[in-house]
Amino acid sequence: MLGYPTCSVYNVSNFGVDGFSEGLPHELAQFGMKVKVVAPGGMQTDFAGRSLQGTMHTAYAR
Repeated sequence: MLGYPTCSVYNVSNFGVDGFSEGLPHELAQFGMKVKVVAPGGMQTDFAGRSLQGTMHTAYAR
């Protein structure tokens, strides 16, 4: 796993989920339970485009 600069919040949440998912099976094994992690690949979105525009909703405009 690799942490990227300027993505610290994402990195910590991602690493947290991974670490939790790695330790949990050992704790649940005594109950016959297993843990499966589903990590889908990247999705093409408009996150860095329209969603980052600083526009105000018309309900708040004067």
